[in-house]
Amino acid sequence: MGIDIPELDDRSYEEYLEQAKKLIPAYSDEWTDFNPHDPGITILEVLAWVTETHTYQLDQITDDHREKYLQLMGEHRRLQEPASAQLSLSPPDSAVGERLPAGTRFLVTDGTNDTYRFETDHDIVLTDVSLERVVTVGATGRTDNSQENGTDGMFYRAFGNTVERGDTLYIGFDGDPFAAAESLTLAVDYHDADLPEPTEIGSDDVSFEPSVELQWEYLPPDGDSWMRLNIAADGTNALYESGAIELTDPEEWRFPRGDGDLLDIESSDLVWVRCRVETAGYEIPPQLDRIQPNVVSASHRVTVTNERVEQVASLGEPTALDGQTYKTEHTSILSADVRVNGERFVEVPDFDASGPTDPHYCLDRDAGRITFGDGCLLYTSLTG
Repeated sequence: MGIDIPELDDRSYEEYLEQAKKLIPAYSDEWTDFNPHDPGITILEVLAWVTETHTYQLDQITDDHREKYLQLMGEHRRLQEPASAQLSLSPPDSAVGERLPAGTRFLVTDGTNDTYRFETDHDIVLTDVSLERVVTVGATGRTDNSQENGTDGMFYRAFGNTVERGDTLYIGFDGDPFAAAESLTLAVDYHDADLPEPTEIGSDDVSFEPSVELQWEYLPPDGDSWMRLNIAADGTNALYESGAIELTDPEEWRFPRGDGDLLDIESSDLVWVRCRVETAGYEIPPQLDRIQPNVVSASHRVTVTNERVEQVASLGEPTALDGQTYKTEHTSILSADVRVNGERFVEVPDFDASGPTDPHYCLDRDAGRITFGDGCLLYTSLTG
């Protein structure tokens, strides 16, 4: 049994007309002829009919109509986003130096026998070293941010209050991070609590090119020269946001420390990695909550491959019709990669702008339904 949907206004044409006639004496004492032949009554009949028609039309507007209207204005519904968390890993000796690929699954329980599945968002190389010190060196001097980096609720400026070429962020470890692996993964938490919201430019994805250049370098234990590090991945966009940085393969090209380096710190028992500003240009100096190894971001989701789908059709309906709809086994869907006979189809919000040769489909994420074209104006999925 369906739910009764209330009407916005249940008054009929006759009720609108009768209500209008009752108001006539309040506005005109001389108007006494309320018969249909009177021109004024004829006008009221037309207005009552128009009012009833508009009320009925408004009553038929659904949320789908409102959403479509917003789309015409350039506004689109935000897609679902999975809950995310930062996982701090303590690898056993046998796992040191190993790479956990993106999509590695973790099971989490909350004490109520409920199990939640998380997947890592990026690769991470496990290490057995710990971060001990964080020091910023700039034109205004040296600042030890080790306490801020290890304390919740505190943040620091990675290169100081003003960023100039040559400003450096030093990170000290209690061991050699490249002793057991060729890569080092650092998780960066950017502090943006007191920053304005980024300006949205339309609904399309906009690529971002950092306006600065950073150089990461490594000082081996008992070494007298810095070694340039390659940046295999930078999810922070040059320390513009939170993300993971993977540093790898120290190059053989070396250069001396120089008289202006932190000789007293470098001569300590720690092993140092540093980040130097080659080209300045930060609009806002980067401010960080924490930098740490063995931390990976994970999202509450499960990736399913070779998903089983079942065609949605009425009893006795042929399976080779156009406009086919398929239902997935798992819901809700965050994203999908749909392929038919090896050809990749592209998700679209609707088929309004689709052509007869476009391999498009519509996805109902909550219901888990995939709808293809009608085979005439739109590209269909199957021919038989």
